[in-house]
Amino acid sequence: MTTSRAAWFAILLLASSCLHAEEAAPNKPLRGAYIFLGPLVAGRTENEGRAAIQKALNSARKIGVNTVMPFANTMRGDVFWPSKIATGTIVAGWNPLAVLRDEARRRGMSFEPVVWALASGEDDPTGILVTHGDWALRRPDGGAPLGVLSPANPEARAWLGSLIEELVRDLQPDALWFEHLRYPFQAIDLDPAGQAELAKILEAAPVAERSARALRFREDSLTGLTRELSTKARAARPGIRLGVFSWGPNVVLNPMLAQTWPTWVDEGIIDRVIIAGYCYREEYGDRYLTVFRDRLTEALKINRSLKKPGEISFALGVKTTRGAVRSARDILDYRRVAAEAGVEGYSYFTLNALGRYIDQLAAAKP
Repeated sequence: MTTSRAAWFAILLLASSCLHAEEAAPNKPLRGAYIFLGPLVAGRTENEGRAAIQKALNSARKIGVNTVMPFANTMRGDVFWPSKIATGTIVAGWNPLAVLRDEARRRGMSFEPVVWALASGEDDPTGILVTHGDWALRRPDGGAPLGVLSPANPEARAWLGSLIEELVRDLQPDALWFEHLRYPFQAIDLDPAGQAELAKILEAAPVAERSARALRFREDSLTGLTRELSTKARAARPGIRLGVFSWGPNVVLNPMLAQTWPTWVDEGIIDRVIIAGYCYREEYGDRYLTVFRDRLTEALKINRSLKKPGEISFALGVKTTRGAVRSARDILDYRRVAAEAGVEGYSYFTLNALGRYIDQLAAAKP
């Protein structure tokens, strides 16, 4: 049973003898780096791609990264491993994710891919939604389909579950992260099948309760999907740790997104939550670090109130659509403020964007 939103508001491949990096040191704080694989491997042979991956991982190791978090797919639905489930692969003839996994483990790094869970084109359908447009969320009032899988569609959920099962079975990652595991920020309608199911529920509900029932339907559908993905992943690799990216504690109180991650953590279907640390001067002025600290503090309060708290870390946005750091000092400030708030783990978003800051960060004191 999904915990009510009111409750949350009230509490505001190596040798077989070798251990995987995550298994060898499971209690170390996350020192991660998201990686966009496209710039490293697209259009390259395996040897060329391996060399680019080696160079990137050597840079990451210089700054103390212990976990690599490559995006296993794109927001268009293409993937970076030879999949029999996905509709398209970025590279033919070799397996970039497997190469990165092996190179990471040789360096003592944990291999933890990130999956864009529901994205398949965003504004317009791509990937699997080209042939299964009836699985897509829609613009309001019966509008055109979006490039986003509907959590309320059973066939879409089954397909995504099979993709996750294949990824975990074939690559045996140390952990797995889900990105975009939420409803969009914009107003949407469900897929036709989901919309029909919701209509039946609302027809039987008192008028005064219909709005709340509709929001609960979103929550239940997304929690159901998350539960299915967790089951599939852990069937393919028992005990694998699973994490989700969240914009923060405000998401818990936003019924449109339906991302009730405290419920998921309490139920044990998700173990870890990485909070967006994307707080910049461009948006918040001189208060940006205060806003950042408050975001982490509130997330920790929610997590500590759970029967079974999860692991909280944050994504350090080197360059995002919301802003960018201006110096290595900015990066160190985010890390310092987070540690003072009680959040030790972080992951750079992204290693690709760190570039000129690598040497400065390597020279800085831990």
